[in-house]
Amino acid sequence: MSKLESFNQSVYLPVSSLPPNAPSVDPSLPPSPVIKMGWLDKNPPQGSMIYQRRWVKLDADYLRYFDNEKEVYSKRIISTSSIASVSNIGEQKFEVVTHSRTFVFRAESDLERNGWVSVLQDAVGDPRCRRESKGSLLSLSATNHEMQGYLELRGLRSKLYVVLCNDKVFLYKNQEDYKLGIGITFIDMNVGNVKDTDRRSFDLTTPYRIFSFMAETDQLKEQWVEAMRESIAEALSNYEVATKIWSEESNGFCADCGATKPEWAAINLCVVFCKRCAGQHRGLGPSISKVRSLKMDKKVWTEELIQLFMLLGNARANLFWAANVPPSEALLPSSCTEDRRRFITAKYREGKYRRYHQLFGNQQELDNAFVRPTSSRRVWSRSRSARTAVRVKRPHVLELLLDAVLIFPFVLSRAERRTLGVRRARPDSALNGPVLFIDRCLQT
Repeated sequence: MSKLESFNQSVYLPVSSLPPNAPSVDPSLPPSPVIKMGWLDKNPPQGSMIYQRRWVKLDADYLRYFDNEKEVYSKRIISTSSIASVSNIGEQKFEVVTHSRTFVFRAESDLERNGWVSVLQDAVGDPRCRRESKGSLLSLSATNHEMQGYLELRGLRSKLYVVLCNDKVFLYKNQEDYKLGIGITFIDMNVGNVKDTDRRSFDLTTPYRIFSFMAETDQLKEQWVEAMRESIAEALSNYEVATKIWSEESNGFCADCGATKPEWAAINLCVVFCKRCAGQHRGLGPSISKVRSLKMDKKVWTEELIQLFMLLGNARANLFWAANVPPSEALLPSSCTEDRRRFITAKYREGKYRRYHQLFGNQQELDNAFVRPTSSRRVWSRSRSARTAVRVKRPHVLELLLDAVLIFPFVLSRAERRTLGVRRARPDSALNGPVLFIDRCLQT
């Protein structure tokens, strides 16, 4: 048995053949932001006194454990929304209680155990948040999946419950585990390829292993193959949007906490952020932060909007939103939920850290500054009567125009504004991002 084969063994997943030149790790793939990882001893389900050494990873969505740190596919995956409680139980041990099973882990020291308990409790959140998260997770799985059902996996005596949802294939021991949010592993379809093999069989090939499935009928097999191929095409298409936006170096890090490869954005604030921060942005409401996924909300990402995010970038956006952040208040990828809520509310709702224009507070000078650029067709093609109507009847639109004229020169160069067509921006245009980006800059 090769070294890589041993990495991919699982109590539920049989050892399978590997593609030629299979890599142990593909650094080009965007990893899910990991909150904490490390070695822990796990008590087997039978409650034996013999603990098993496991490499454990925690992100915003899942707690997963592996045979070692080089594995790609886990032995077990536990949705954080299915966790009811996390607590110390003495002797470097702690337990993770779900609605159907209790997982017991042991760390090398009390300090390390306390660290795991703290981050797990924060990831799980309070009971009210858990109920909301669980409902949304099951709703997503139930409504957005392309297919679900039992398939045989070569090398196993029993069938697995397989769920194809968006750009991932989830493997569960049975349907009950699927409903409870406790699975075996998931497969990212942006690295997958489906090959038709025998009469009722097909292979899902990744750079790390080959999953050989068998359906109950030829018709079901054809449906699975077609659905998986569509999922792969969609995943590659969506991944292309994220790759373009990440090509701007500062977009490769969360605008709020600095976590790598953020997959969410506020299209009206022109910032890209991680999933943990996305939850707090949603809490601000769509009037402040319009949250969209880089990978799932494909229709939102027009070429113009992608170009805008590539040209602006989190670094420039934070020249406005985070110009005055005290080091003691800055977020880290490991920051807890409460710290994120406090910081993001202060940053975007209260405008605590933003950069104010030098004329802020002097309404007369602001009015004069608005009249000068708008008198030229090079910036805003509006007559004096139109400007007066805007000021009298639609003061909010006036604020937007003032914001765009007075603030954007500090963020974009003249050539870049010309490229984006900012001088022609309207509140309802495809470039509403740059206008709303500096919305409320004149408010107290």
